[in-house]
Amino acid sequence: MTGRYTYGDTELAASRLERVAAMFEPTSSAFMTEAAHEPPALAVDLGCGPGFTTRLLHRVTGAARTVGLDRSGLFLDRARVDAPDHVTFDEHDVRLVPFPTGPADLISCRLLLAHLPEPVRVVSNWATQLRPDGLLLLDEPELVDTDEPIFVKYLDQVARSVIAREGAELYVGPALHAMPDPPGTERTVDRIVAFTPDVSVTATVFAMNLEVLVRRGEIAPRPDLAEPLEAVVAGASAPAPTWHVRQIALRSVAQAKVRSAPRRDYHRNPTGPGVGIGRRRRLKSACPKGRVGSSPTPGTEGIEGRAFETALSSFVLDPEDLLGTGFLLR
Repeated sequence: MTGRYTYGDTELAASRLERVAAMFEPTSSAFMTEAAHEPPALAVDLGCGPGFTTRLLHRVTGAARTVGLDRSGLFLDRARVDAPDHVTFDEHDVRLVPFPTGPADLISCRLLLAHLPEPVRVVSNWATQLRPDGLLLLDEPELVDTDEPIFVKYLDQVARSVIAREGAELYVGPALHAMPDPPGTERTVDRIVAFTPDVSVTATVFAMNLEVLVRRGEIAPRPDLAEPLEAVVAGASAPAPTWHVRQIALRSVAQAKVRSAPRRDYHRNPTGPGVGIGRRRRLKSACPKGRVGSSPTPGTEGIEGRAFETALSSFVLDPEDLLGTGFLLR
């Protein structure tokens, strides 16, 4: 089996992942909290890299044991430094099953399927590694919604392009939404979560991505992108993009205790002002021509695609509205 991680495993790549982990922590933490309403005996973090998501998974779920799996020995060496008690790391290509851990109560994947060809087949294989009543959590990009030309240019000409060369799709969320549930599982959560970090945070991540790709020889130097991105990092004015992530929970049905949730796109903004349950707003069109999505995932042209079938009239929820309500998984 061939394939590689586009951004590599250098020190700069690890620093980049630390920035990404911090940016996505609020949404991922809320998702994990809802999913793991009781501590799992074994939690597994797929594609753990330097261990940022593994530590988050262990801390949020209270797992008795948490194992991070990655095929990069360099990343795993970094991950093992000062690892918390009961958190370990194993070298393994996560596309291959069985996992060295054996079946798990909770398996988590964040921002990994966007880099893998055949994500639906991969998810189906992962589902075979669940214990009875176990959970598989998927937390992947749906869309980066922006009008800012420099961000649009970076996303269309660099981010999506280099991943597409590996046979993958950055905006893998719509494909995950459309896939059938893997045999032996039922879908208990399927939602889009939207958040808007400070524009300098997004610009920093994009600038670091660009630098990593240039250093690795994935792309030629792009001063036409690097200089404007660095200007935004330094404080130049630009509208902040809104990130949309697809969060899906699949439960093994051998001893399932819950009913599958309908496939609706519940939106919430964990970093913005509270919007109570039942209050509605209309999302602006996510992929109009000339913006990110000017070359959308096939079948998801603009807001009409299946991934956004309810987006224009969906609820906007705060995490405080959800936590403890039993709305998603109980």
